[in-house]
Amino acid sequence: MLLILPTTRLNPPELGIMEVEIKKVQKGRYILLPISDETRGHGTHSIPKIWGNYLEELMRFLSASISESSCVQAMIFNLFLPPF
Repeated sequence: MLLILPTTRLNPPELGIMEVEIKKVQKGRYILLPISDETRGHGTHSIPKIWGNYLEELMRFLSASISESSCVQAMIFNLFLPPF
């Protein structure tokens, strides 16, 4: 799972890189978080109210995968943040 804000300076959504590259990740998912009154650019990483539901979804997926199989395939979770 890859979460990106439209305001990111590295791999900005306008380039379309993630839509192409996420297809190479088995069971990969790319989420572009919309800009809203609640987002704060880079500071959004510290507001779990905005992205926490995606983390919960990932944890449920991983938990179900572990329950169903002793061998869990790798899943990328990268909360993409630009450098400070």
